[in-house]
Amino acid sequence: RSTLFPYTTLFRSGATGAFYTACMALLNPQDEVILFEPYYGYHRSTLVSLGIKPIFVPLKAPNWELDIEALEEVISQNTKGIVICNPSNPSGKVFTKSELDSIGNFCQKHDLTAFSDEMYEYFLYEDVKHVTALSIPSLKDRVVVMSGFSKVFSVTGWRLGYAIAPQEICEAMAQLN
Repeated sequence: RSTLFPYTTLFRSGATGAFYTACMALLNPQDEVILFEPYYGYHRSTLVSLGIKPIFVPLKAPNWELDIEALEEVISQNTKGIVICNPSNPSGKVFTKSELDSIGNFCQKHDLTAFSDEMYEYFLYEDVKHVTALSIPSLKDRVVVMSGFSKVFSVTGWRLGYAIAPQEICEAMAQLN
C-alpha cells in the first residue's frame, strides 16, 4: 500500500455495480444506511434488494442544505453507512468542503462507512467546485468513492465504472467482484 495514495481501485460493471459490490462486502441484512433526500433511486433500490434499511434525511430546500442535527436524530446501533451523491442526482446539489468535513466527522463519531457516488463530478454549473470525499481527512479510511467513464465520455452503454477505497475495503469487494 502506497503511503502517498493509500487507496486501491477496483473496476466493476458501472458505478452501480461498484455500489452494489461495496454494499455486499461491507453491510449485512438489517443494517441501516442513511440516504439524503432527494435521493437517486438506484441507491435506495440497491439497499432494499440486499435487505438493508434506508434511513432518509431530507436536505433543506431550496438550496439543499445539510442539517447535521437531522443526522444525529436518525442514528441507531444498526446504522452502518451513509450515501453521498455528489453532485447529486436528481437535485444537482454539490456538497461543499465544509459539508463533507461535517459528514466525515459524523462518520468518524459513529464509525460509519461513506459511499460517495461522484459520477457527475464534471457536470457543474454556476462556478461551483466539486470536492471529492477522498480529500476529506476524516473520511480517508472509511470511504468508497464510485464513479465511471460512461457519462463524461458519452459511452453510457459501455458501463465502465470503478470504486476507489482503502485497500482492505477493495480486497473485501474483490472477493465478490
